Amino acid sequence: MKIKVKDISIISTGIYTKTSAVGDVYYLQARDFDEQRKLKVGLNPNISGSNSVSKHLLQKGNLLIAAKAGDFFAAVYHDEVTPAVASSMFLVLREVKQQVILPQFLAWQINHPKVQKQLTAGAKGTNLLSINKSTVGELELLVPTMDKQKAILHFEQLRNRERQLSDRITALKDKVIDQKILNALTK
Repeated sequence: MKIKVKDISIISTGIYTKTSAVGDVYYLQARDFDEQRKLKVGLNPNISGSNSVSKHLLQKGNLLIAAKAGDFFAAVYHDEVTPAVASSMFLVLREVKQQVILPQFLAWQINHPKVQKQLTAGAKGTNLLSINKSTVGELELLVPTMDKQKAILHFEQLRNRERQLSDRITALKDKVIDQKILNALTK
């Protein structure tokens, strides 16, 4: 079945606020995510909670979509750090209808090259490309059954694990070759 993002979630924007060295709320920015679109370890709370911040607190299962700078990646918030809010760099998909689509599957689809091309085509700006709520809301996605969503996500996990192992094997081979070269120099 095809469905528009605006029909399966509430789309809001992140907030802009000043950070400080000490705080009690995590202010998530694009740089807080690694290449696998996971939150980095060791983040510190860097804004103070207030009434204006509290209504923007992230809930488990919210989806963050980077809306600026041309890499429109999506990441699922899993309560890794709490309480947390998204910076204005992000659009936030709240109340994702999980009986229709899993947040992880929605993120996988948004991160897919085909959807990324659609987002880039709908982006505005000359120096700094950005997307808005209506661009994301109008995205029409194919949503398979829950079983197929889970199978696709499982396959994706296996593919990512294979990449990690392959990278590790390459690094170890490089180490062995470097050591052999060094050994040959000393003989």
